[in-house]
Amino acid sequence: MTLFLVFGLSVAATQSVYAQGALFRGVGAVNEGFGGAGTAAPLDAAGAIYWNPASISGLQCSEMQFGMGIVMPFMEMSSSFTNPGSPSLPATGAGTTKGSTGSLPSPSAAMVWKTPNKRLTLGFMFAGIGGAATMYPYDPNNPILSDPILGGPTAKSSNVQVIQVLPTISYKLTRRLSVGLSPTLDMGKLEIHPSAIAGPGGPTGSTGSRYIWGTGVHAGLFYQADNCFNYGFTVKSPQWFEDVMLYDGSGAHHFSMDLPLILSAGISYTGFRNTVLAMDVRYFDWGNTDGFKDVGYGSTDPNQLLGLGWDNIFSVAFGVERKISNRLKLRGGYCWNENPVPDKHSVENVSAPLIMSHVLSCGTSITFANNWDLALAYSHAFENKITGSRELVPGVPATALTVTNKAGADILNASVVKRF
Repeated sequence: MTLFLVFGLSVAATQSVYAQGALFRGVGAVNEGFGGAGTAAPLDAAGAIYWNPASISGLQCSEMQFGMGIVMPFMEMSSSFTNPGSPSLPATGAGTTKGSTGSLPSPSAAMVWKTPNKRLTLGFMFAGIGGAATMYPYDPNNPILSDPILGGPTAKSSNVQVIQVLPTISYKLTRRLSVGLSPTLDMGKLEIHPSAIAGPGGPTGSTGSRYIWGTGVHAGLFYQADNCFNYGFTVKSPQWFEDVMLYDGSGAHHFSMDLPLILSAGISYTGFRNTVLAMDVRYFDWGNTDGFKDVGYGSTDPNQLLGLGWDNIFSVAFGVERKISNRLKLRGGYCWNENPVPDKHSVENVSAPLIMSHVLSCGTSITFANNWDLALAYSHAFENKITGSRELVPGVPATALTVTNKAGADILNASVVKRF
């Protein structure tokens, strides 16, 4: 998928998302303010569809919502190089450069319809599940941004758009057990300057892709027990995409990159008055996904990226919602995930923003008219960093290029919800 191609493409571009590898934690202000937990806690249409299609049966009524998220990433990249005296290699240098990213929009729209057949619930969601844009300015003191052999001298920028559509159906097999299914349709687009395909010393040039398409399926179970506990389990298949094709000074390059298999298990508790507590545990199979399981560049074509060398990871999300009055609800959440990018692959993943591991969230819903809510959320992804080296001349450690990536983010979300 285009989003995931750009995240680790060597030293040429960088961009930002904020958790669980290359995936957003949640959709909409309600789910985001709840820490992204949602496998067993259907609080709203968007969060329920996104994390467990079966759980839309647990919503109290039909609803529709429209939302917008704003991601404000901050990042910093340092690189250094030691020249052992070869005139064909760049001079020794070291520098640190801050990225200039601006803000990234993440729109969403979702609807759940409780049909006259009390067993059947239908849903639909259209949302930006990822996006990225940034610029590293030219920096004469930073080898990656100043030396031609390492990809400079130039500023580096990228722009990514990723959208997912999820039609959803949930059916109550019994009074307490529901099953759900969501076929997924994905679309993405990427623009990079200069080319992010080549490794250090490879050709440069502006490049971009056409829109590409992918598909998969998301299936889930949702069980509402007598003791105020709810349970959820979902399997999200790999998202299989057509090849991305990008062009640079060496010609056309094809990449096969997919999204990983995701397993989610969740539990929620509603036994305390006006309070919902929830926890999700997730597994992301990055290490067995095309485009991520391999690493580095081809032996016959040094400008052909093989992959990003990511690891499989676990993620845990916690959420709490408290109803203060008939017009006000407050939410809080925390999400922790392992970093999928090993330190040793820091050079291949100069983009850096996929390394955040800790995110705190808070949010609220305010009823401003009959059956109309305004939901707001704020999240902070704490800064993380990785450092790694790569030999530009194999077998000569003194030619190592060392890169340190730092990244974090602030995220704002707002949604308007109409119940009917």
